[in-house]
Amino acid sequence: MAPAVDLTKVLSLDKRLRAAAVINGAGETKERKARKGVKLILSPEEFEDFALSVALRAGITRKWDKKIGRTERVIIFGEKLKMFVFFLREDTLVVTAEPDISTGTSKRIASLIGPI
Repeated sequence: MAPAVDLTKVLSLDKRLRAAAVINGAGETKERKARKGVKLILSPEEFEDFALSVALRAGITRKWDKKIGRTERVIIFGEKLKMFVFFLREDTLVVTAEPDISTGTSKRIASLIGPI
């Protein structure tokens, strides 16, 4: 079973973190939280489609773990968002942030969620 992730604590690490979600291997959102006052870019329906694509990518990434080693996290640089994607044991954590946030924030999130 994947470790529990406290999304409220994750979002409290930096005011530029916008939202966080835990997605299962089937692409279903198990939990999602947004920072108060943040206008989300994706509608709930769009986020579900996005979550499915994240789950598919996680599965493809895990396919290569034996050859290249386990992937812990991926950072996506978007024009409107920066995304930190963490591959947990069974689930995937996606954290969205303002595009100007430091990539070092991903290390702070990783230390908060513990061994993955």
